[in-house]
Amino acid sequence: MNAPLLVALLSACSLAATPAVAEPSIKDLDALTGTWEFYDEATELAGFEYREEGTQTCRYALDDSFIRCDGTGTARGKTRHFTMYINYNRFKGTFEMVGLFGNFPEKSFFTIKPSEDLTKLELFGRRMNQRDGSTTQNYGVITFTDANSFTWETRVNKSTEPLNHWPLRFTGEYNKVAD
Repeated sequence: MNAPLLVALLSACSLAATPAVAEPSIKDLDALTGTWEFYDEATELAGFEYREEGTQTCRYALDDSFIRCDGTGTARGKTRHFTMYINYNRFKGTFEMVGLFGNFPEKSFFTIKPSEDLTKLELFGRRMNQRDGSTTQNYGVITFTDANSFTWETRVNKSTEPLNHWPLRFTGEYNKVAD
């Protein structure tokens, strides 16, 4: 047997024995699907009192390439509606989320980094314009305590604060009420 053929055969055998690593997909975030009752409240570091209670339903959408979450929350006697779309962007190699709100004209954009065991999602937000002319940037962490509950903590940096100032301003509890 000639040497080049032997090298080719050995290379083919070693490649065949290497397990293929699956590309991430939106199905990796399946734990988000279902109907959730939630409350979200401001911490003392937010600088104001706020508590919202509501329901959020997350389902696969657009040929199962997105998870769409539709929600309704009530705070201070006012109801708001919101929708979030989450997908895996193969071009960028990352999960992304866009949030749309009936009570606010700005859209939120996040990059999502899941932990290896998928029990924690880190959300890195882009800057958003605020009504007072300032901007804010959010960093959130969703932590699944089990298949039927998760917490969502949000740290916010305001453009009027130092760049390294990220106080915990909101905490939320989510409990699954239907699959």
